[in-house]
Amino acid sequence: DRLYIRVQPAFPQKYHTTLIPHFGCRRVRDFIHSALYDPKHGYFSQRSKSVGVLPRAIKFNQLEGRKGYMKYLDKIYKESEVSWFTPVEIFKPWYAHGIAEAIMRTANLSVPLKIYEIGGGSGTCAKGIMDYIMLNAPPRVYNNMTYISVEVSPSLAEIQRETVGEVRSHLSKFRVECRDATDRSGWGDAEQQPCWVIMLEVLDNLPHDLIYSENQVSPWMEVWVEKQQDRETLSELYKPLQDSLIKQCVEIIDLDKKHDSQNSAILKAKSVWSKVFPKPQRCWLPTGCLKDGSSSDYSSYLDARGDADIFFPTEFWLLERIDHYCSGWLKLQKDLSSKEGKKRRTITGNEVALHISMFNVEKVHVVA
Repeated sequence: DRLYIRVQPAFPQKYHTTLIPHFGCRRVRDFIHSALYDPKHGYFSQRSKSVGVLPRAIKFNQLEGRKGYMKYLDKIYKESEVSWFTPVEIFKPWYAHGIAEAIMRTANLSVPLKIYEIGGGSGTCAKGIMDYIMLNAPPRVYNNMTYISVEVSPSLAEIQRETVGEVRSHLSKFRVECRDATDRSGWGDAEQQPCWVIMLEVLDNLPHDLIYSENQVSPWMEVWVEKQQDRETLSELYKPLQDSLIKQCVEIIDLDKKHDSQNSAILKAKSVWSKVFPKPQRCWLPTGCLKDGSSSDYSSYLDARGDADIFFPTEFWLLERIDHYCSGWLKLQKDLSSKEGKKRRTITGNEVALHISMFNVEKVHVVA
């Protein structure tokens, strides 16, 4: 059996190795992190044109239903030398305006508004939000706001400055921090001031780990990626389960209990887990750049070495469970005498709508 677990530590250690030279042996999450975010070889670091920018907003009222919409998308992809257009780009300015409206309805506007965006792409979301607040919020809210983009790609960071700079008054309130958002040192000390954290098209690109079990009774094993000596090919290596982050995920979803039991209820549950965590050929979805309206796919994540995107379906139920575990709420359910932990308020829409989670405990609001 194989099971893919989303393991993205809140602040993992900084990676010093690069993807191609001096590869060595590393866990799957480290391999994916390098393939996507390595400063020299990562997909997002070296491919600023992978994220498309539309010259003007799409006039949806002039499209004849879904067929007309798909035909128009096919047209703009063929005309653009880009990998993809993000939803916030395709539905601009309305997508960003919807986020801004949610922020204004929820935020305490008596304190300065502070917004972080992780992976801001071309800056379309930042500009759209700032446009909306400038036009619809009290002047003091716009004048005192701060919008910080955390972007790993220097080229995308420059594009964001240009996009937001189309409105001159935005520039004094906007800045880009070109760094890895997962590096804790870049965040400095914790602040008491409430803030919003926006992550669009981020969850599906977070590094994952892979664990393996030969059969129902064998223990789970960590999967590592190894480069063979004197060869360019990569292979998987199995090691005993030791990583604390992987162990935490196994504990959160009670994987060991499911793994050890053979009763009918567990077998039924395993059929559900097989859908949540499909087999490798169904779970890993590395894709190449779109060319002439078509995509070029790899058969394995091991083949994507900085020249392709690697992304995963997002399981929001599992993310909510992990969040409740980190807050102590799951422990509270197991030990009713404990007063620690508090269930966080989570509002989740469908796959098309915005996914908004409000983490009231830390005074941090997350839009993903």
